[in-house]
Amino acid sequence: MKNELILKSDLDVISIFVTRKIIRNFLIFLIQKTYNFSIEHENDKRYVPLVWYNRVSKNLCFDSAWVDGTMIDFIINEQFDCDDRTEGIVVELFRNNNKEYKKIIKRMLYVSIFGDLEHVTGKTFRGFCTTKNLICHQQLLKYKNTIVEFHNIPFFITNLIDFVGATEIGDEQIENIEKLVRIGNTYDKDFDYFGYKKISDFLASNDVIAMKPYRIKI
Repeated sequence: MKNELILKSDLDVISIFVTRKIIRNFLIFLIQKTYNFSIEHENDKRYVPLVWYNRVSKNLCFDSAWVDGTMIDFIINEQFDCDDRTEGIVVELFRNNNKEYKKIIKRMLYVSIFGDLEHVTGKTFRGFCTTKNLICHQQLLKYKNTIVEFHNIPFFITNLIDFVGATEIGDEQIENIEKLVRIGNTYDKDFDYFGYKKISDFLASNDVIAMKPYRIKI
């Protein structure tokens, strides 16, 4: 039976992830859901991977909007029994396009809790999230013949494996992480444009409209 969750404000969402158990449950949910979705949709003409693997930093990078959507799904459908008001608070916090809201999520949740406390998000991500304008990593990647605009949250793969591996289903999750790394390697690594300015210039000069990875619709 799921525990009841009642929130009074948007920042109460952050307090959900103060225990290692909840963080681990979410990461397992994210890994499993990403792999299942990838296998289910890999033959769809509009499909591009939700993850890519950075060989230099050894980060497994998840699409930022996908992680946010999965977080919504985890809180209101998987982990807790929520009333309508609580569901609205959770969705609004992750879906609000206001930059200040996004900074709250990226800094307090994915950087401070997942990064500084549990050391699962990549170190360079912290630097990006503490600048004024860069609220998440941004790249253009090439998948087959498609150019993809990818905003990511990087997870340091060794720490991620150690973190989710210390469970009864650890071996299964480690295997799924390895499968996601193989999926993440399907991007063309010779095609990387980092940062808003370079990406904008490339898209404009080449008359390209980039595709974005799938989003979860709540």
